[in-house]
Amino acid sequence: MKNTIEVLDHGFVKLRNLSGPVRRVKDAPNMLSSKFDTRDFDADDIDPAITARISFDNLDEVRSKEQDIKLVEYLIKNRHCFYESMQVLTTSGWAYWKDLKSQTQLVIPNPETYNVQYETLDIKSWEVTEEELSCFTSKQMEYIVTKEHNLWVKGKYEKEFTKQKANEVTNWGSHEHSSNYSLVDDATKSCKFALLGFFLGDGSYSSQHKVAFHLKKQRKIDYLCECLETLGIDYSIKAKEYSKTSLISFEAPSYFYNFSKTTFASKEKDFYIDKVVDLSEGEVASLLEGLIESDGHRNKAKNRIEFSTTQNSIGNLFELLSSLYGYQVHRVAHREGLLMFHARGFPQPLARKKQYLATKKYTGKVYCATSSTGLLIVRGSPTSNSFICGNSTPMEMVEVWMEMKLPIFVARQFVRHRTATINEVSARYAILPDDWYIPELDVIGCKATSNKQGRDIKKLIECHPEDIQIMKDFRDTLNTRCLEAHTDYIDYIEKGIAPEVARSLLHLNHYTHWVWKQDLSNLMHFLSLRLHEHAQYEARVYAQAIYDLLQQYLPETMRLFDEYKRL
Repeated sequence: MKNTIEVLDHGFVKLRNLSGPVRRVKDAPNMLSSKFDTRDFDADDIDPAITARISFDNLDEVRSKEQDIKLVEYLIKNRHCFYESMQVLTTSGWAYWKDLKSQTQLVIPNPETYNVQYETLDIKSWEVTEEELSCFTSKQMEYIVTKEHNLWVKGKYEKEFTKQKANEVTNWGSHEHSSNYSLVDDATKSCKFALLGFFLGDGSYSSQHKVAFHLKKQRKIDYLCECLETLGIDYSIKAKEYSKTSLISFEAPSYFYNFSKTTFASKEKDFYIDKVVDLSEGEVASLLEGLIESDGHRNKAKNRIEFSTTQNSIGNLFELLSSLYGYQVHRVAHREGLLMFHARGFPQPLARKKQYLATKKYTGKVYCATSSTGLLIVRGSPTSNSFICGNSTPMEMVEVWMEMKLPIFVARQFVRHRTATINEVSARYAILPDDWYIPELDVIGCKATSNKQGRDIKKLIECHPEDIQIMKDFRDTLNTRCLEAHTDYIDYIEKGIAPEVARSLLHLNHYTHWVWKQDLSNLMHFLSLRLHEHAQYEARVYAQAIYDLLQQYLPETMRLFDEYKRL
């Protein structure tokens, strides 16, 4: 097969590697193995299907290629992405998608066990232009996702929650509460962490190593004394007549310093929230109990827990612990500097109705991640309820390495696709050769009259002789200027000017050279934009070369791309 395609006058695209996640046994093509076969490139049309089957723990299942291609077709049709202002539950609390690191540990729901688990996932993002997104807004919840996103819903007359695309989902039904999932089952209470939670809510440092509580409610006094006596911690208690409070003080336990950032000098209390992931079920439940007993209130009439704090970090901790415990938690309106939260164990169903649905045009970034269960815990905003939702696509598991030689102005268009990893020749170290792009007469064209960018390319036979002469003059002038610039570039380097400065003389049509690595999902999105008729001609011919190379090795995948992804 042909691995290199020449582009423009001196450019090229060369397929360096095409890697899939799972290799096949050479003498048994329908069986799967970790062994490599002898092909130049080991990726296959069905690799995304193989990856998808990992999610369901049936990797070794023998399936026909036709069955796998059907699954790949589904994966290409369904792109699952979240709007940047939506939030996802991480092991460090709720976070906006746009604020996540490239690798983040998320809290993942398991619909088979109704427990949650921790998984470190790659966070993907890409740009969309004037894309129509699906929106849902009710008093209970909200979301904005791409139209092909998998939602986790149950129809009005259905018994089970299933994945349904946002643009095809039933108008009537319900979404699943995240409160159906929890880390904690039957947890043994830890008085140590109950005391720590109570301290984070109501305690303070009275001296370098002393902890003090000024408590008025007898309920709180009894709770604190019970914890201290269970742990065998000596304490003193004094009644303050003027304030009608009790002052309870004791030596700070050493483990406080392992989990709390609190110091006497700062007077602020904070918990190392990234350590929640290391806590046992009992410790999570007890830490939450301590917070509720301090700054919380169990409102039995409204069947909810009400919690307030002046510190954002403590509020974030309460939200995370409540979510892990199986509570539906969200923020309510601020009041006089207070952050206020409501948490419920058995909230009302998240109803889905036709009047809550809408669409919006959006230009910007969308985000996604792929979990082992195919689900994530998300919410539309801090004041709305969280719910279970589908996640991203195994198409990202196939990676493509390409070597390209291309004009600098084309390269600068391509780097806007920030989902690729690029290693480019550096003109700080290397001396660039006398190699630049001179467009052919039939692609120079005239300034477009229909928009502010682009050009109108006509066949030469349709052009006026004067226009043809102008294009010829342009080519000659461009080549002369490039030759002069490169001559000066070499001359000044020989005179001692640093190459990184001398390169300023060169033009944007000078050729650069790089290696480009990108996963197949993002590469197909790249191709859908750069193959479009409104893309610049020079960018289109490079995109076409990439497409032609991939078509040789992934014919079914690119056929499905043409059917579902090409704009």
